[in-house]
Amino acid sequence: MGNIVVDVQDGIATAAITAPPMNAIDARMRADLARYIAECERDTGVRATVIRGEGEKSFCAGFDLKELATTVGSAEKTREHLEAGDILFNSLARCRKPTIASVSGLALGGGLELAVCCDFIIAGESARFGLPEIKIGAYPAGGGTLRVTQLVGPVLAKRLMMLGDPIDAAQALQWGLISFAVPDGELERETAALARRLADGPALALQYLKRAIASALQDGEAAALETAREGALRLAVSNDLAAGVASFTARQRATFRDDVDPE
Repeated sequence: MGNIVVDVQDGIATAAITAPPMNAIDARMRADLARYIAECERDTGVRATVIRGEGEKSFCAGFDLKELATTVGSAEKTREHLEAGDILFNSLARCRKPTIASVSGLALGGGLELAVCCDFIIAGESARFGLPEIKIGAYPAGGGTLRVTQLVGPVLAKRLMMLGDPIDAAQALQWGLISFAVPDGELERETAALARRLADGPALALQYLKRAIASALQDGEAAALETAREGALRLAVSNDLAAGVASFTARQRATFRDDVDPE
């Protein structure tokens, strides 16, 4: 039985999926991770969240297959299973603070669906990504059909989902599935540097920027532009913008202190 282990240091929360060797996540772990994400979002001392897998073999190899087997033959149990997963995926995708998936080894099935809910995926060069559900007569119904297609487009999404073959980090970077591919030995350091940069950034501006980008993907042109304008109006009266402009004028590095707005 695995666990989610959370460590918070200097404004950065790291949630480790700890179920070696493959780090498959069961229902309890998904609920725990969703709860920790919500707690980090409410915690004014947390400004960025990193999700990683324990060990080097796997970030997350998806859902626990023994648990999944109990849903076979029952549409109702399958619905309950998917709705429980949605709580995690949606809480992560809609998080108001920056999120990073740090991928070492495998990110497969529900593990990849989890990773693409984050703002950034940074991976070691030997990492592999895949949605192999088609090989057992299923497909990624936890948001992968939406979020992966948004990232790579329908042609490449069909390659991933309809053939079920994994791709390496270099190919994932080329396709636009991940943000960064780094040498395996530098993954921890590069993840920490990215998290530090985001944690030191203007939390309020990052929140409204995330909202504007989401609107650009989901809404029509007029609504997306209005969402961007609404965010700009909120930032116009923020302490961080005033501090940022003053620091730029003085040729100094800005220190941002605003927290995200509650919703």
